[in-house]
Amino acid sequence: MEAAKTQYNGIMLLTSYVQRLYVAESITMRLNKREAATLTEVKNIFDSINAIVPVFEQTKKLTDGQLQSLLALTARVKQLMNSYFSPLNTAFSYKLAIVGSSLYGEQQMNNGVIRLGELFNENINRDFFMRVKMYEDRTKMIDFIVHLYSEGKNPEDSILSIIEQWYEGIVRQQKHILQDIDKIAPMLSDS
Repeated sequence: MEAAKTQYNGIMLLTSYVQRLYVAESITMRLNKREAATLTEVKNIFDSINAIVPVFEQTKKLTDGQLQSLLALTARVKQLMNSYFSPLNTAFSYKLAIVGSSLYGEQQMNNGVIRLGELFNENINRDFFMRVKMYEDRTKMIDFIVHLYSEGKNPEDSILSIIEQWYEGIVRQQKHILQDIDKIAPMLSDS
């Protein structure tokens, strides 16, 4: 059962990175009024993972084919994440995409931990349940800001300041964020 929990953690971590990429591409597309280069590919990766998860949740096992598929998807997500951060980009739209996608990715992981507890009858720290509302509020705020910007309107300076602060915090964690991807394949391969 421990191997299944580890694999599920790997799937959830992978899914959180795919969510991060998807939201970043979606925000970029919406704010720049142009097609996002990898949005369709990222959506297809999501669909592939989502086809595996319900079966895994029932069987608590990955078939060899599922494992190989997830490992290939992990390798591609890692490649895509290599261009996720763009240190020379100072545009607010870029910062908003990084902040929004990070929040959605973290929300995905938080929900995955809660789901893990349900699937494996594990006691999950109360903090994860308390974060649900926080992530809902923050992602709604991001959606609102993206909507305003897409309409050519600017949010209040206090909101812009919050996005800047969150962005700086994420940039400080950049190395850690990119290193966590390397944990996925070993987790998935745990049997």
